[in-house]
Amino acid sequence: MKAIRFSCLNFINKPVDQEELNNTLEKMAEKAPAPQADEQVKHLLELIRGNTVAPATIGIILPKGVIEFVEVNDIVHMTADQTICRIKLKDNKKLTSAKHLGYYIELLADNEEFAQSSKSHLINLDHIKQYDHRERTIRFEDGDHLIASFRFSKDLKKSLLDRQKGGGFMDKLSRYFKS
Repeated sequence: MKAIRFSCLNFINKPVDQEELNNTLEKMAEKAPAPQADEQVKHLLELIRGNTVAPATIGIILPKGVIEFVEVNDIVHMTADQTICRIKLKDNKKLTSAKHLGYYIELLADNEEFAQSSKSHLINLDHIKQYDHRERTIRFEDGDHLIASFRFSKDLKKSLLDRQKGGGFMDKLSRYFKS
């Protein structure tokens, strides 16, 4: 099921909910076979054969059924905006997903590069330049800033410290925390 979600294909769980079935069929009927369908199937097969826990690419569901495949490592952060999600990539490209942030939180839950910094932000720890735990400010390599919520700040600090295990601890640690 996770591989299917990463490839942006749909599925229906048993027992079948009639409303969910109708909605899925309506969506499929609206869509003509798209050139991206082959790409989705290829992506799904790669995920099934390989690592579905932390795949290298993810399908971002854009408005009007368009799906853009991006490298997971290129995602800097994701921000909830009501029922949609705004995604910032490392090349400063911004995507607006038709899916909500919760969808991506669930999808990337097993990926240790990602952590929630607040109810409305999912961040890629690899792109953090500095984290000030007292002020709860997160500064990214591209200059963007976010504020971690009080609720998520302790877990964020723990995630950053846990990533430092294994060589060069002090050098890596100084990368994240304000002196």
